[in-house]
Amino acid sequence: MKMYKRVRENNNRDAQKFFDSFSVNKQTYFFSSLGRIGSMCLFFFIFFFILFFSFFLFDCVVENNKVFTFVCGEWFSFRELEIEWSFFFDDVTVYFLFFILLISFFVFLFSFWYLGEDPFFITFLFFLSLFVCSMLLLVSANNLILLFVGWEGVGICSFLLINFWHYRKTALKSALLALFLNKIGDFFFFLFCCCIFFIFNTFDLSLILALSDITFYYGLEEFGCLCCFCLFFCASIKSAQLGFHIWLPEAMEGPTPVSALLHAATMVTAGVYLLLRFWFFFEYFPVFSLIICLIGVLTCFFGTLLCLVVNDIKKVVAFSTCGQLGYMFVSCGFFNHSFAFFHLCSHALFKALLFLIVGSIIYSFSNEQDLRKLGGLGHFFPFHVVIFFLCSLNLVGIPFVSGFFSKEKIIFSVFSMVSPFFIIDYSFFFSLCFFLLLFSIFFSISYCVKLIWYLFFDIFRGRMVSLIHFSFPKYLMCSFFFLSMLSVFFGYFFFSFFEVNI
Repeated sequence: MKMYKRVRENNNRDAQKFFDSFSVNKQTYFFSSLGRIGSMCLFFFIFFFILFFSFFLFDCVVENNKVFTFVCGEWFSFRELEIEWSFFFDDVTVYFLFFILLISFFVFLFSFWYLGEDPFFITFLFFLSLFVCSMLLLVSANNLILLFVGWEGVGICSFLLINFWHYRKTALKSALLALFLNKIGDFFFFLFCCCIFFIFNTFDLSLILALSDITFYYGLEEFGCLCCFCLFFCASIKSAQLGFHIWLPEAMEGPTPVSALLHAATMVTAGVYLLLRFWFFFEYFPVFSLIICLIGVLTCFFGTLLCLVVNDIKKVVAFSTCGQLGYMFVSCGFFNHSFAFFHLCSHALFKALLFLIVGSIIYSFSNEQDLRKLGGLGHFFPFHVVIFFLCSLNLVGIPFVSGFFSKEKIIFSVFSMVSPFFIIDYSFFFSLCFFLLLFSIFFSISYCVKLIWYLFFDIFRGRMVSLIHFSFPKYLMCSFFFLSMLSVFFGYFFFSFFEVNI
């Protein structure tokens, strides 16, 4: 215990020296403040404009039932191989673009308050923007080379953002762990791209989707099996499935806006995007779909179980993300791609809101994250109690909220495969999956009740009452309210829409 206190005092002393080195005179501080305000306005208007442009794409693609391909020019060529700057917009791409930009917009608003006084705030905005741009490139690329660039960009930006507070040794270790595991996934994705080129003789994504049935019909099943293997591994690592999930809770060493964006709209959704985009491989090799389903069920079960024993509030939310990603993998394993994507969208809304609420509580209590040192916050933040309760309803899947509508079809699809007395093949497997998902729902209720009780209704057990910050800007409270209403009513209004259009 003495050694732990000594190490903690040394880290605090190093951090204080680090920030003291940025003491500047009033003139320099004036220009620095002007740069912060200017960068905040610039990023705000850029993201607002791109979000407005995504509405236009949504109307062109989804409402008119069309697919667009934009070619911006040639990138490079090697003999007969030509790689172009081309972008592909179909239903899946447009939905991803809209939700990535929507969540990013709210995360940027939160960052202005959460990290506005940080000496590297402008650098943080640049890294966060690069993170979002890499994810946009990943979901809109029309060839696998551009997609691979976006895939690598997401991994590198996650390393930079997790290690943003680089004076903390734990942040560096967590960033290196995330980078190492994701590089393993990058290797499998590179091998997947090589196999795709050998089968189809092209990197063009729209052409690959068009030729998938014909190519498999003419007998290239062995390379298709290798593609399924590589696709499963790179998606499982990126989306933190069981066995590769250890980097996700450790990524909580980064700032809370990074956690909200990484868990809701960028990093972990990249693996689900690959499964949704290249689902046709698993139709020819159904064994891999069963493996995906099993891994998803186990991830959902153990992710929710770990939430009961973890005391770090951000890690509890991180393990709950693992559980929700398990639902998406289960739905992809049963070829219910529309409901996997529906749950991805609803999860992005309430999980981003949950991280922002948790981040505001942590910031108000001087970065205290231990549940055992908090309590009684309902007296200080009554508005946060309501928002947190709505997020918990979505996590559990209480009827008539978005989480219920997106989970209900996934669980029902598993239940429909269960046969009494194990008459059909694999009925025992489907029964096991169904009961594990039911236990996962029970554990979700348990850890949500635990969080609400420890945070808002139990007695206060900390020693930092004088350091509590009660003031929140009005734009932040309005963004919380709007995002909470969207997360509650999104499933009710768009349930049939996803069922028909995806």
